Amino acid sequence: MSEGSELVLKSVRQFIDKNQSKVEVLSLPGHTKFSVWLPIQ
Repeated sequence: MSEGSELVLKSVRQFIDKNQSKVEVLSLPGHTKFSVWLPIQ
């Protein structure tokens, strides 16, 4: 994983934790899906 990717993932994790959200990852050979769940107020 590149240094830039690590920084992006760290930033996303901090945002998710701060906003009581969640991320789901589905990874299959040749296909990766990220779903981000954000609360609506």
